[in-house]
Amino acid sequence: FSAVFNDDGTGIVTTGGDEVVVWDVDGTQLTTLPTALATSAVFNHDGTRIVTAGGDGAVVWDVDGTQLTTLTAVASSAVFNHDGTRFVTAGVNGVVVWDVDGSQLTTLTTNDADSAAFNHDGTSIVTASDDGVKVWQVWDADELKAELARRLGPRQFDQSECAAYQIDPCPTA
Repeated sequence: FSAVFNDDGTGIVTTGGDEVVVWDVDGTQLTTLPTALATSAVFNHDGTRIVTAGGDGAVVWDVDGTQLTTLTAVASSAVFNHDGTRFVTAGVNGVVVWDVDGSQLTTLTTNDADSAAFNHDGTSIVTASDDGVKVWQVWDADELKAELARRLGPRQFDQSECAAYQIDPCPTA
């Protein structure tokens, strides 16, 4: 069972039994999300979407109950980044970062993990498991290119560097 407020405190999402319920803060039930095995549910930052996680996978929903994305990988937790464009799942299959449309962006570890969360600006993820707590740096392609340029200065990359950092197309001379 879990219960979480949305960011502005006007809504609540609960998990328990065989359903996920979205409530107004006054206790009015707004919608029920039909998921049998969800153990966690959280809102995105602006309260328009919810991601659930459990034995039946991770699902992204519109707050009105429309199912948007379904992932069959078992997850014990899932949480959005601050701008709602990505979410991270943690579970027996490890820790995976997803685009909100369900495209897998990266796998941080294949080891069992209990929970994961983004920092406020989405550049780091913290994970917790039997192995301990770990902080991971997360970059999208444009962020990685900018960070490499900042660290390496104004220069061109060779093909091996582009391959190593998965930069495509490769900005060579």
